Amino acid sequence: MELGLGLKFDDPEKTVAVPPAGESEMKEYVGTYSHAPQTWEVSVRDGKMWMKFDGKDYVMTKSGERKFTFGEQSENEVVFVPGKSGKIEFLFTELYGAKRIR
Repeated sequence: MELGLGLKFDDPEKTVAVPPAGESEMKEYVGTYSHAPQTWEVSVRDGKMWMKFDGKDYVMTKSGERKFTFGEQSENEVVFVPGKSGKIEFLFTELYGAKRIR
């Protein structure tokens, strides 16, 4: 007998390239998000999205719908989530869910 969760494994040969975020999409995510005492600051500079976290700035790379990676080796993943209004109000990364405060 075999038990499983029905999860699919990523197949590197079937990886679909994700187009970079456009300027209007990037602007949707700009702001400061907080889960005290942590803060994440998202900005746009030189046509790229940046994440300021733990006092360092990292370029963000789009990896899916509302999903980005950042870090020295793109080891961190973040997902942006809209609120009831439809505008981006939350950021989720690792164990944290953060609310936009600015």
